[in-house]
Amino acid sequence: MIDLAQIQLSDAVVLGSHLRTLAHGAGSIEAAARRLVDHLYDELRRGDERACALVRFYKTHPYADLDPDLAGVAARCLAGPPPPESSCLVLMATRGDRPAWNDRRASIGHRAIPLPDAAFIERLPMVAEIFRQFGISPAAFIERDEAALRELERSGSTIFLVEEANGSSFIPAQDFVKDAGVRSVLAFGGILPYAQLFVVLLFSRLPVTRRAADLLKPLALNVKLALLPLCRMRAFD
Repeated sequence: MIDLAQIQLSDAVVLGSHLRTLAHGAGSIEAAARRLVDHLYDELRRGDERACALVRFYKTHPYADLDPDLAGVAARCLAGPPPPESSCLVLMATRGDRPAWNDRRASIGHRAIPLPDAAFIERLPMVAEIFRQFGISPAAFIERDEAALRELERSGSTIFLVEEANGSSFIPAQDFVKDAGVRSVLAFGGILPYAQLFVVLLFSRLPVTRRAADLLKPLALNVKLALLPLCRMRAFD
């Protein structure tokens, strides 16, 4: 068990080594993502209490590759289908305190978020801020500029942190923040083949400092290494 608020470098190294092995034997990216969020939800604690109210794993997918159900969710966000070649940010796995937070299919508004253009991304406060803090140009992402995205990864900046979630304009779901007792929101992620983005989101009941977030930056690479062997396999169960 690791105290998220008091995390040390040795804790981050051990956590990363575990994450790197969790995808072994998984039959899909979705199956691996479930193992990852389960491990983070169970391992990050303070004493006997879990640190996170909710842990989620997202990955972008071309709209044209989504099944009819997810495609319909994305289309409803725009009052019409996005361009087939555009990407959607898809909830692959979720683990949290409430039963509805333990099944990606039970999510009401976050199962498939279309990202048709840079202007639409800017209308999504948390998504836009993740892009900004990750150092990703929405235009480079929309155009799938793999060279620019690879340069981003080399910078090692793919970490997102809102130290105080209560009242933050970057976390619009303030009712959720208050009801779940969320203090900080942390995310890390990276770029997978075909210029697709993955993001792991931690909604922490403990305050997370910039120092702690910086120690956790390498987790992005560990998760990427876990997922790379699965990128030619099916995405969903």
